Amino acid sequence: MKLVIRGINENNLEEIALKLSELDINPTPLYRSVHEGKNETVVECDEEKYSKLKAELGSVCQMIVVDAGRARPVSLVLLSLFLDNLLVFYMLKFSVWSEDFANLLSRLFYSTKAVVWSKLIMSLILIYLYQHAFFHSKGAPPISHLLGLKYTKDKNWVMFSYSLPLVALYMMNTGFTFIKLLGLFLLSLSVAILIYQSEHKA
Repeated sequence: MKLVIRGINENNLEEIALKLSELDINPTPLYRSVHEGKNETVVECDEEKYSKLKAELGSVCQMIVVDAGRARPVSLVLLSLFLDNLLVFYMLKFSVWSEDFANLLSRLFYSTKAVVWSKLIMSLILIYLYQHAFFHSKGAPPISHLLGLKYTKDKNWVMFSYSLPLVALYMMNTGFTFIKLLGLFLLSLSVAILIYQSEHKA
């Protein structure tokens, strides 16, 4: 979102700049505005940082949200969900689920079930680490990031929804009706969470 900080002067400049820096918001526009004789400037931040700024600097300066962002097109969000999970699928296919890795596990475990469970557990761990790394560094998985999507609100729920589809599809591919239905439910939940978040500017 774009935030107007109004009431800047030489007396409160350093205090405001310090708080912006603590929240990883570039304070340069503040100094530029004071240098130009203006008492306000515009910075970019998310809702979480805005709440912290308002709590810390509400008595020092005035803050006005001028652009809270636009709702994301549902079609774009669902496309990113598909493409990002496709990317994770091929990452798993050529690593944990590759034939070479299966042979390595077979040498370690003499039980076929142990090999399968090992691959499943490693897959879940890799999916979590992959999503967690991108969400906390880029604000979205790689394809979503390239499409201009960034999630700042309810990030854990969105990360959870991006992690579900491959797990759900695997469950739907089993021979047990209950597991199939549970997988269908998880896939539907993943889509529902993203649609909700896209309409509420996550």
